[in-house]
Parts: sequence; C-alpha cells; structure tokens
Amino acid sequence: MTPRRGRVSDAADRFAAAYEVLELLGRPPELPPMPSVRPDTKRFVDQGRQLAEDAVGVLTAAEGHRTVAGLETDVLITAGTRMFGVDVAVTCLPAAVDGLTWQTDAFRLVLIGPTETWTRQRFTLAHELGHILARDAQELVVESHVAPGRQKDLTEVRANVFAANPLMSAPEIRDRFRQVADGHGRLTAEAFSELVVAFKVSPSALSARLGQLRPVAPWGGDRRGSCHGWNRQRPSETTSTSPSLTRTAVSSSRK
Repeated sequence: MTPRRGRVSDAADRFAAAYEVLELLGRPPELPPMPSVRPDTKRFVDQGRQLAEDAVGVLTAAEGHRTVAGLETDVLITAGTRMFGVDVAVTCLPAAVDGLTWQTDAFRLVLIGPTETWTRQRFTLAHELGHILARDAQELVVESHVAPGRQKDLTEVRANVFAANPLMSAPEIRDRFRQVADGHGRLTAEAFSELVVAFKVSPSALSARLGQLRPVAPWGGDRRGSCHGWNRQRPSETTSTSPSLTRTAVSSSRK
C-alpha cells in the first residue's frame, strides 16, 4: 500500500469506526432504497443518464424544485443524506485526492476534500453520489483529479455522466446557451463565465458538457461556431486552449 493510499484508508477507517459505535448504541444510519442500474441498460453512458434521471426525480420531488442545478451544494448534501442515506463529510484528504466513496450494508459514505474551488467540489460530490447509486463503492473508491470528459475507466465515465446530467441538464444548457451566445452561435469570455456561475460548475466541466451537447443558437447559427478554442464539431478541444477564457471563468466562479 502506498503512503497516500494508507492515509486515505486511515481517513475512511475513522468514519467506519464511528459507524461501529452507532451500531453498538443501537442507532445505525437509515439506508433507504436507492435508484439502481436497470438490467436492460448495457452501455455505461446510458446507465449514467438513467441513474441521473431517476435520482433527479427523487431529489426534485423532495426539495420542491424543478431542477437540481438550482439547488445549492449544502442543500444537495442534505437531500442526498435524507433521500439516499448517503453521509457526506468535508474533511482533509491527502494532496491530489478530490474525494472518496465507500458503501457497505451498514453505511454509505462520501468524503470530499476542502477546496477554494467550490465548483470542483460540487461536481465531485455529484460524481461520488453516482458511484454510490451504481454500487461501485463496495470497496473504497479514491478519486484523484476528477476530470469530466477525460477519464477512461468505464465506472468513472458513468459517474461523470451521472454528475453532468443533473448539474447541467441538456434542456437547461441549450436554453441558457441560446440566451448568451452571439449571432454566430459563439460564446464570448463573459458569456462563458456567466454559464459557469449559473450552473455552479468548473470551466472544464462546462466545456466538456458543451462539447457533448453541441448546442445550436435559436437563429440557426453556424454549427462550426467556436468559443475561443472550443469547437462544436471537435468537442475534444476545450477551453484549455484559451487560458484567458478559463481564468475569467474561474475568477467568476469564486465570487
């Protein structure tokens, strides 16, 4: 076991010990039924979308909101605990570890590292919830640098798809894109920053989602339109090619 993995395990073990105490006191956490992957859904991407749709239905009904994107992160945490029995704690984790997930027959646990980049933390939270609903975390799942659109492991792809769908639903993305895009179907730095703040996600997560959805302006703008390096026909080109755009969006997301 590497030193970092050992430190992560130590953090998880402290919480596992607390659950054992609760069990001894006769006060184990309640574990309500959760949505699950449907047997007839084979592709991991489709599974992520399906789980997100089912989870959104539960969360929005409970919170009285039409969408999840409008919920603040603390409300999401509270709703996840109440509706799915997932305990979420923000605690110090080893460097480069965004979060971890662990579930057993006795508890469902998500740990997230503190960070000034709250948009990244929000996506990590949704990503970890995706692992819980997919039953990926029977053994400890440790996340280092959650990267929407760049991870290859299929369970990570599914968790990313799960996170992106409620936080940046396709109808909402397309609607807001039409509102802020210019006459050629492009986004200025200011418009991109406005979307980052509106959806409460990181610039990289938003860029990956825009690349997937390829929204089209309502006036039938040119599908080749780009956002300072982001091209809808080539979604692999993210805002990393435009440092000034990313810096502007990051600055706005921290306000």
